[in-house]
Amino acid sequence: MTTNWLSPPTAIRGLDHLGIQSTCVALYTELLPGITNVTDRAYYFGFHPWFVWAFEQHFVDRSEDSYTRAVRAAECLVTLTAIRHRHRSTVDSDIHDVGTIGNRKLGAAYASRVPGGTIDLGPYAALEGESASYYFKARWGGLGQYYLGSLFDLRLMGYKEKQKPAQPHYGIGLGETVARSFDHHVPRELFFDVLARGRVTDAELDSLAEFCPCQLRTHHDHRELLASIFFGRRKDALDDGREDRRDSLRLFLEIIRVAETEKIESSLRCAAYSACLPAGSAWKLPERLERVRRKWGVYQLNELMSLAVQGLFWAALLGIEQQKGRLRDVAQAGDVIVTLARKTPWSDHLGTPLRLVVDDARKTLPPLGEWTDPAHENARALDLADTAGGFRASAEEITRSVGHSIAILVALLARREASTAFPYAEFALGVDRFGSTELDLVTFARESSHWLDLTVEAWLRTLAEDWGVRRHLQVALRKMRTDGRDTFRLRPLDDGLRLVEAAPAGFTGPRVNKAQQILIDLGLVDRTELRTLTLTDLGKRELEVGHG
Repeated sequence: MTTNWLSPPTAIRGLDHLGIQSTCVALYTELLPGITNVTDRAYYFGFHPWFVWAFEQHFVDRSEDSYTRAVRAAECLVTLTAIRHRHRSTVDSDIHDVGTIGNRKLGAAYASRVPGGTIDLGPYAALEGESASYYFKARWGGLGQYYLGSLFDLRLMGYKEKQKPAQPHYGIGLGETVARSFDHHVPRELFFDVLARGRVTDAELDSLAEFCPCQLRTHHDHRELLASIFFGRRKDALDDGREDRRDSLRLFLEIIRVAETEKIESSLRCAAYSACLPAGSAWKLPERLERVRRKWGVYQLNELMSLAVQGLFWAALLGIEQQKGRLRDVAQAGDVIVTLARKTPWSDHLGTPLRLVVDDARKTLPPLGEWTDPAHENARALDLADTAGGFRASAEEITRSVGHSIAILVALLARREASTAFPYAEFALGVDRFGSTELDLVTFARESSHWLDLTVEAWLRTLAEDWGVRRHLQVALRKMRTDGRDTFRLRPLDDGLRLVEAAPAGFTGPRVNKAQQILIDLGLVDRTELRTLTLTDLGKRELEVGHG
């Protein structure tokens, strides 16, 4: 008799406890299709189609098990080659083994080897349960876990027709073109000889140096082929959303051109939202880049709202912890957040109508373009993300986060345009995606017409109770129903609500850092001696095309 349905759900920390980040994720997914938060290197977009193509020519046994073991060993060998090349090179380490698959486990293997001896690939390439040293849990390694979906989206790989079980294939047309292009630059015979033996020496790793991801920059025709795919220039790679990805990548190049920065993301958030550069001057762009800048600006607007609401919920949960970790009812959450607000500069305004506070903010807020001003909502958000990103905090940090959250939401209300234009009009998401129960910019605009008639205290109670605790209980119940996972941060019991753990606030990861590394891999971006990003001649030419 099976009674698993009686088992308690598995408790996990989970993510997005208010269901407020899903719209942000949908927005950046549309803006950077084919690039995900786990596609770390451009190199693998060439290597994996090549490996499947070359595998068919070197292995008689092409069963799913044989392929699985071969691709795992191949990923291990590439990573070891990159690690070895970094140790032997004086060139920037960012272009060698950073982001290679299994580099932590294989880095330890390389460090513990006997110099001049061999490294046995078997224990690291083994499947889960076969060895304590296996490099990756997923059966098809990094290909299956990280890259396969993106390779499908870009028409570089697919599945063999009528193959059971399904096995990835380089497909026809562009996949084989990429594979053959990669093959021109690497010692394929030696690579497969090492795979067949299952062990590799330092000397062989040196001879396989062309497999290091850094070499993509020197393989000019292959680099140009991959660049043409990412920038949507190939008619045989007509993946959906290529124009948004192309223009987003060029917008990132423009950010690098105009702002000295080590990472694109924080500058992009602020500049796209305000349409201004760090010095406060207007960011003038050609229409194609201005279009995608507006879309990234809507994404950041959504992020600001999301982060501020998360920040209030996080602070409320830590405030509950200070009260023995229990609430007798949902309404008590309002008491908690108001008590915290009384310790902030907003204390004198709790009895003031929100409408008057918003009107005053219109007069006192820093200009939209001065996003480095500590009182600007973008500057507050960056500090809030740092402060409210953990499970514990000091009383001062909690108070500061509440102050920032209130200030950000007031700023969004103050800067909101009088028009009722659909904020996501330039996206392909469609009106149907935005239901009355979702926490997004549509709901925020609709609810704000009611909030303005409340006092600040009543408004904060509404946010804590309805957009906080009640919303969390709905989301946690939904996750339990669909996934069988317990993500409650406040667990409902007969005598009220018991705190489980605080829910940290944070931005979503919009894939910008991964795109930045891809631009570096493609030779469009370099780092200066001060570690700031700068355009190469190739990057400048690509940007000129975008400006044309």
